[in-house]
Amino acid sequence: MMYLRDRKKLARKSWISVPVLLFVAFVASSGCGPKKGRVLATVGDKPITFEDLREAIARMSPRQRPDTTTLEGWRKCLELTIDKELLVLEARSRGLEDDPEVLERLENEKRKFMLWELYDRAVRAKARERGEEEAFKFYKKRRMDESIRISQILVKTKSEAEEILKALKKGRNFEDLAEEVSLHRRSAERGGDMGWLFRDQIPPEIAEVAFSLDIGQIYGPVKTIFGYHIVKVTGRKEVGFEEVRKGIEMRLMPELERRINKAYIDSLEELYHVECDREALGVLRERLETSVPPKLSPDEEDIVLFRSDLGALTLGDWVENFEKASFLTRPDPKDSASVRDFGERLLLSYVILPYEAKKAGLDTCSAVLSGLKKRKLDLMVERLREMEILDRLDITPEEERAYYETHRDEFVRPPKAEVIDIHLRDKQKADSLLALIREGADMEELAKRYSTLRRPGRLRWRFPVSKDRLSEAIFGKKFVEEVFRAKVGEVVGPVEAKGGYAIFKVVERSGPRRRSFEEARREVTMALRREKEEKLLREFIEKLKKKI
Repeated sequence: MMYLRDRKKLARKSWISVPVLLFVAFVASSGCGPKKGRVLATVGDKPITFEDLREAIARMSPRQRPDTTTLEGWRKCLELTIDKELLVLEARSRGLEDDPEVLERLENEKRKFMLWELYDRAVRAKARERGEEEAFKFYKKRRMDESIRISQILVKTKSEAEEILKALKKGRNFEDLAEEVSLHRRSAERGGDMGWLFRDQIPPEIAEVAFSLDIGQIYGPVKTIFGYHIVKVTGRKEVGFEEVRKGIEMRLMPELERRINKAYIDSLEELYHVECDREALGVLRERLETSVPPKLSPDEEDIVLFRSDLGALTLGDWVENFEKASFLTRPDPKDSASVRDFGERLLLSYVILPYEAKKAGLDTCSAVLSGLKKRKLDLMVERLREMEILDRLDITPEEERAYYETHRDEFVRPPKAEVIDIHLRDKQKADSLLALIREGADMEELAKRYSTLRRPGRLRWRFPVSKDRLSEAIFGKKFVEEVFRAKVGEVVGPVEAKGGYAIFKVVERSGPRRRSFEEARREVTMALRREKEEKLLREFIEKLKKKI
């Protein structure tokens, strides 16, 4: 029987008592810990504690998770957790723990858990060990033992800068002039104040001068790629390594992990003699030129693309995984290196790395087993939903058309831009490349060489950006805003982006447009499917509540 902590009988619509809910909301907002094991609800013989609720919320996807800053949000979270336990209970009663579909999917999940644990031990652990040493080298190399606070006035020409210097010598206030004439508007609004900066955060031409000035001293003009600067030092302080160590480690960790991971993968490929068959790659490239995904004959499906001492990857394996891959992980069919790299990653992910993980005993380690135990419950619920809901879904063309007509305003293509982009982790490097571009260097060639985005082929430096939440999640909100603020053909940057800084040029741009039924049909079907799924799921859960 399902009951709440106080065991009071409530109306069907009121599954959570107000005292329990207020307790949950108070503890969550105050950060206080509840009594260990405090039970909020029970489903069958399974109690739901406050710790269970917090863990359930942490595992919810951002789209699914209610707003936990409100009382209603916490109510919804607890209801969702109860619903999940109801589904688990029903799945167990049907014997889905031993369902062949569940067990097959669980094996694939086991591989993923092992690879995550292997990466943590073989790469992240080593990066953490080397983190402080690398951070100290960075601290010394970038001379971060000193920080200064500076103000600036930026103008376009040398003659303008000289006129401002004359005005300052006559007694004009630096802050007032900065507000009036500086082209750097963000600092101009603060009287030219740039805040506390290290050497590598300042253009080298300015840093060379500014760090030699006394507090209150004014110097200029200094020429950079941005124009002419007049600089005033307003503060200076010494900075100990421990004050900045964690920040430097966080800054260096992605690149450090990348280097360690590459060395690890290279060593495995050498150890197990990984080879790519060039003739097989040629066959695959030929088929990709005529159709995407490529169409192979039965004989071609068995051709080995990659071989190793532990196993091989065929062209058929490549095509099967290409069809399953998401937009972000799918290789560029026109780029031979991207096509090859995709196959190499598959061999590593499905053959070599799982072997290494098992050799290290990770298939039986506590972290993997604990993760699998929780994941199995998810898979059982997924299987139950398939049997009870997805297999019963029937959407007719008439329903699709009616849904589209009712929700026409929802099916609008957002503004879209095509950009050439150079993503970099280091702002100083970004400034240097921007200077080269201003001097006439080929931006696309620089992007191919230096962009640090981890995307296949051409998508690493040239790609579409939409004015929507998906692009903001991928690239960062600031980057998307700047893309749609920039003029077509204008080189912009460096701007803050996810993972560092970006220099970009908008190649073309188009505005929003309502899509036709045929264009939007896939999204219409998905939306209608979600709506029907939700309705059937609620009906099924109500039946389970009555059953318990």
